[in-house]
Amino acid sequence: MWFDMKKYLIIGFAFLISSCSLIQFGGYNPPTKDELLSNSAYKWQKDSTDNFNYYYDPITMSQEYVDSAKIYFERNYPKLLKFLGIKEYRNKLNLFMVESRPKMKNIIGMETNGIANAKDNTVYSLFNANVKTYGMHEFCHVISINEWGGMYKEIWLSEGLAVNSDNIWWGFELHALANYLQHKGKLIPLAELVEKFHDYNNFISYPECGSIVKYLNEKYGIELIRELWKNGSIVFENKLHKSIKSIEEEWLQEINKHDYTAINYGEKIFALYGEKL
Repeated sequence: MWFDMKKYLIIGFAFLISSCSLIQFGGYNPPTKDELLSNSAYKWQKDSTDNFNYYYDPITMSQEYVDSAKIYFERNYPKLLKFLGIKEYRNKLNLFMVESRPKMKNIIGMETNGIANAKDNTVYSLFNANVKTYGMHEFCHVISINEWGGMYKEIWLSEGLAVNSDNIWWGFELHALANYLQHKGKLIPLAELVEKFHDYNNFISYPECGSIVKYLNEKYGIELIRELWKNGSIVFENKLHKSIKSIEEEWLQEINKHDYTAINYGEKIFALYGEKL
């Protein structure tokens, strides 16, 4: 059966901004996969592909969403491993497809469109008529934490890496979107993102960090990303002998090369949320 994956992806990425959460040490304590499966309050049906298990309620979850998810995630799984520089990931990944935010809150203790539990190789994501959280973003969190030696040093890098793993944001190429934000006067200084990522508007911080990480990967390679993951932005000085400001200036020179005139990101945000950038 053929699915209009482009339609689903546009919807999924549009709502990813409110979907990305990560269970960190000392944070939310949702049930493990096995605990949730043994909870009689829920009736999960399991479907599997080579690298993923899919759990969903067959009464409330559209089979079309399940089938399209199976196609999408298997198709993009090898691309994610290649992106992270990983030859093989030995754990099977689990996706719980949840049909509503209230049900998500009942399951994990918070209302969100999606959340990653790296310790359990599990992602909980929302799939319904309005929100379909396709994208490898959450699974990038899971695999990078498990393969790169534990939790990241700085949140901007982890979220930028996850955004870059999909290589688009709301259907827009990352460098072009960053250039759009620059011309709107909305970019956040990199030093501020390093220190206070959560203080800023997610509509800006997520795609901006995605573009920065994309640039760093293109210019310096995935090994630098891994060093930043482990040690934080001090790596710029210690390894590259460059300040955060000089790295930012390099990145700005790169994004200036990318045409942004066809981007209507601000209009899309206003149409969906009634908010202005």
